[in-house]
Amino acid sequence: MPPMTQDQIKRQFSKARAAKDAGRLEEAEKGFVRILRAVPNLPEVHFNLGEISARRKRTSEAAGYFEAALKLRPQEPAIWIAYLDLASHYPDPANLKKLLGRLGTVLDNHGSVWFFRGVAASRSGDASAERMFRDALEKGYRTPRVYIELGICLSDTTRDDEALAAFDQALQLDPRNDFALSRKSDLLRNMGQFDEALETAREAIKAAPGTGQHYYSYASIRKMRADDPLIEQMKRVFKRRSPGIAGSHMLGRLWQRRWKIQIRHIKCLGISKPLMMKRNVCFRTNIQQMSKLLSMCAMFIKTLRPHCQMARDSKECARFS
Repeated sequence: MPPMTQDQIKRQFSKARAAKDAGRLEEAEKGFVRILRAVPNLPEVHFNLGEISARRKRTSEAAGYFEAALKLRPQEPAIWIAYLDLASHYPDPANLKKLLGRLGTVLDNHGSVWFFRGVAASRSGDASAERMFRDALEKGYRTPRVYIELGICLSDTTRDDEALAAFDQALQLDPRNDFALSRKSDLLRNMGQFDEALETAREAIKAAPGTGQHYYSYASIRKMRADDPLIEQMKRVFKRRSPGIAGSHMLGRLWQRRWKIQIRHIKCLGISKPLMMKRNVCFRTNIQQMSKLLSMCAMFIKTLRPHCQMARDSKECARFS
């Protein structure tokens, strides 16, 4: 590729950054890649490509870009925060702990480090997580995720009113935060406030219709009727293959409940085995009933298999370093 002048690089960077800010991630990625091919040693380009890859759920690729950016600018707080945020979304805290160990003193004066330490502690079952989340808030790191994680800690210790207040704080900062809405819905259900829980679950689905966890939260509040419009929406989510690893697992569990069918193994990192009827569900042994059952099983396998494959492929994505 012919070299780019400084003016061309600046124009291309501004154009790609504008596309990224507008949510046109594919266009933004192409723009930054064009700069990268011409000038491979710009940390800002690696950083932006890392953020785009993270938003597009390409975890391993995002980690590679962040590593490249850190090699070029190892003391840049923004790169560390984005990289730690990427690692903090995994249930296993191993990668997050490794990054925190490499951090050194870069974020010593930034409240975010207390948040990420709290996430690592929470994922490890450490009771000190709550204190760390509160320290992050006291140091000025006030994001919806801090309040959500604090609310989860509080709900786990049955301090429901405090947890509800924390989720409401998150929603004040971001009224359409689907994760906060989903967690609040689960908490309201556990508190016996079913009508409000159902409405909050609907809001979570409206905010993020491609996330399987929200459908499962909705169905856990009340039994879904056969004519519930969300069933058709859920089928479309399956066909698009867009709910993510955890969402696929949740949608699989929901289909299991909806059709009263048991899967021998529904695992995030595996392939579903043949379906089996629950022992307490009786089907008449005539041609019509068996045909109906086989059709249901075929539909279930067809819709679930791609998500199981996607989740199995994500084993490599979980390795950051």
